[in-house]
Amino acid sequence: MPIIKSAKKRVRQAKKRSLRNKILTSELKKTIKNLTSAVQKKNKEKSLEFFKIAQRNVIKCSKNGIFHKKNASKKISRLNSMIKSLK
Repeated sequence: MPIIKSAKKRVRQAKKRSLRNKILTSELKKTIKNLTSAVQKKNKEKSLEFFKIAQRNVIKCSKNGIFHKKNASKKISRLNSMIKSLK
């Protein structure tokens, strides 16, 4: 257990941040799963709708430092290529 006041504050901040990160990542995983299921069912309208939501969530995660900016663009690019395969 931390003894110093600043260390105690760091523990509190870490709990808040980890909870926020967990919420964002679980939301992102859920939208990606919905997107992949829509692509497998060859439903282009639903997949485009889920892609917009997933793209928003990926950008939000990269802004909060959950993963790197280039990793975010890689994820978006791969999701977009999945949708383009539906033609």
